[in-house]
Amino acid sequence: MGGKQKKTTKNTYTPPKWVESNAQLANQIGRRIGTTEHEQYTGDRVAGLSENEQMGVSMARDNVGIGQPYFDKAEMYADRGATSWADADQEKWMNPYIKGALDPAAREIREAGAMGANALDSRASSMDAFGGSRAALMRSENTEKTLQGISDLYGKGYAQAYEWSANQFGQERARDMEAAGRFQQLGGAAIDASQTDISTLMTTGATDRGVQQAMLDFNWQQFVEERDWDFRQLMGVVSALEGTKGSYTTTQTGETVVKKDNTAEVVGAIASIVASAYGSDENLKDNITYLFTGMGRRFYTWTWKPIAIALGIAGPNFGVIAQENPDISTVGPDGFLIVDYPSLFGGDS
Repeated sequence: MGGKQKKTTKNTYTPPKWVESNAQLANQIGRRIGTTEHEQYTGDRVAGLSENEQMGVSMARDNVGIGQPYFDKAEMYADRGATSWADADQEKWMNPYIKGALDPAAREIREAGAMGANALDSRASSMDAFGGSRAALMRSENTEKTLQGISDLYGKGYAQAYEWSANQFGQERARDMEAAGRFQQLGGAAIDASQTDISTLMTTGATDRGVQQAMLDFNWQQFVEERDWDFRQLMGVVSALEGTKGSYTTTQTGETVVKKDNTAEVVGAIASIVASAYGSDENLKDNITYLFTGMGRRFYTWTWKPIAIALGIAGPNFGVIAQENPDISTVGPDGFLIVDYPSLFGGDS
């Protein structure tokens, strides 16, 4: 609003006929908004973990170290497989060959020698004295032959036993290394299978959670649309009133008059009703958009920050900014600035 000295002319502003009815409608809507208690949303805003995601998290926790038993066995077999023949108990490995091959062969040689000695003894009884001496010589030769056969058997047999047992030891160590590789693969397969199952559960669970989140978002939007229905109507009326142009009539007069646009007053009155119960601190608002200047104040629209919603001080998003109006602003119980709209428009605070 502004005043100007007119010495001879008086301008009378006549708004369009539809302005009065729309201004009354805006006041009615504004009063309804201002007297309506702020409604808190009681529904969930964020979907929790789905059943499959919970299973996946539980499986990931329970399957920690699932491949370790296999890796432990792989390590045991690998350690055995790395043992060299030089470090082995060679006698232990050779004994099976000696007992299984050499000892039976030596026993056969001894049995053959004993049979030969018995035959010589049978013949000795029929021989004369000279023949008896000859039989003794033959028995001695038989014994020597037996002993030599046994000596030759074990002489060659030990070399064969060493070679055979070294070969058996090498084959056993090769089997140990193969077993180590198999257990290593089993451990890796167990981990891969677990990770695949967990990944499947988390992927399908995320899809399910996305559906649940979409439902929660829809419910929230329905709530917002219902809650802000009056305010959106008000904004439509205010937009229509803003910048309204009427007609002027001119008469000769000698008084000083003020050219007055009642649109700002209408909107200002609405703002005083709408915003009197809510915070006006700039720190509570986002997307602040200037609308117009009226009653010497700048009016805006905005969106509320999450902190304002959480504190329950987020009302309709139309009015002034507290930081721009320190003369009518005070600190509220939450530490944010509040505008005293009644005092702004000349009422009791």
